[in-house]
Amino acid sequence: MNLKKWIMLFIFVGGILMISGCRKVEESDISKFKKEYESINGSKIEGKKSREVKINSKSSIAYTSVHEINSKMEKKENLCT
Repeated sequence: MNLKKWIMLFIFVGGILMISGCRKVEESDISKFKKEYESINGSKIEGKKSREVKINSKSSIAYTSVHEINSKMEKKENLCT
């Protein structure tokens, strides 16, 4: 699998985790994600200007690793913990 496909897979799985809001997370994770994600507003990615996004500070966001996601997928476990 080439790098672009891995990146798309990572973004897809991350999006699922963000949308699902399966587990309670600390406010610091939410604040950190909001700051990092909104920091790309107006920047250029591959020559195109990125869209302006705003993240709700009450969203359920959880940081995890690709290793943890792969492990759960291999064991056919629920991604929400």
